[in-house]
Amino acid sequence: MHTTTYAGEVKRSKARSSRSTVILFDLRDPEAAWLGTEEVEGVRWETLCDDHSTTCLHATRATAMSFLAAPEEWCEMCREAIEVEEVAK
Repeated sequence: MHTTTYAGEVKRSKARSSRSTVILFDLRDPEAAWLGTEEVEGVRWETLCDDHSTTCLHATRATAMSFLAAPEEWCEMCREAIEVEEVAK
């Protein structure tokens, strides 16, 4: 199990549908500068599919939180994994 805690990490979630670990970051956290997106105007939050290194930027925390539960909506590799599982059923 992945146990690294990242700078700027606010919440970690395990998605039910894809079983991927998704992490929410606050880009205004001074320790999160490594993310490289803290200068994007109007963007404060970032979600990361830790399993596939896919990211998605958000202007509000509410939007970012909604993305935690469904990485298959924005992570192509999660979406493909679910499609493969459904075909195999």
